[in-house]
Amino acid sequence: MRFLIALILLLSPLLSLADIYMEKNANGVPSYSDEPIGSNSVKVDKNQLNQTTSSIGTSAPPPTPNASSKPGTPLNEIYNKKPYTIFAFSNLFDQATIQNQPIIPVDLNINPPLQEGDKIQLYLDGTLFGAGATTHFDIPYTSPGGITRGAHTLRASIVDKNNQVLKETNTITIFVHQASIRNG
Repeated sequence: MRFLIALILLLSPLLSLADIYMEKNANGVPSYSDEPIGSNSVKVDKNQLNQTTSSIGTSAPPPTPNASSKPGTPLNEIYNKKPYTIFAFSNLFDQATIQNQPIIPVDLNINPPLQEGDKIQLYLDGTLFGAGATTHFDIPYTSPGGITRGAHTLRASIVDKNNQVLKETNTITIFVHQASIRNG
C-alpha cells in the first residue's frame, strides 16, 4: 500500500504536463480546457502561467485608466485604486445586544480610506438603510426607516461609481432591547 501511495505521489507532477488551450468568446472572456474548444483555440505557454507583476515597493507610477487595458486586468489597476484590505464593523459585533438606546451608532473600519467615486452602503435586515462617503451611520429607534426591538441583521458594502461591489463586511446579527411602560 505504501508503495502505491509513493508511486502516485511520484507520478502526480506528470499530470501537469498536459496541454492547456484558451479561447475567447465574442465578449473577450477567456475559457480554458485541456482540449481545443473551437477553431480559435490557442495553446497556452505554460512558462507564462502564474506569473504576475507588482508595483509594490517600486517607484514606478501605477497604471492609468485607458481604453487599451487588456481584458482581465483587475479594476483596481485600471482605475488606479488600491484594493480594500480591511472593511468591518468597529463598534458592533455579531450577537451584540443593544439596550435602551434611542440611536444605534454604526461605525466601520476601512483600509485604505474610502477612495474617490466609492461609497459605503449599509443594509439593515437586507434592505438598503443608507449610503454615502462616510464610515458612520446612525440608526434611529422606531422612527420611519428606523429599528424596532428584536433581532436584526447588518451588512455593509463598498461600491464604486457603477454600483459594483468592491468589498463587503460579514453579516452580523444584533438584538435591540427597549424597556416598555405598560399602563396597568
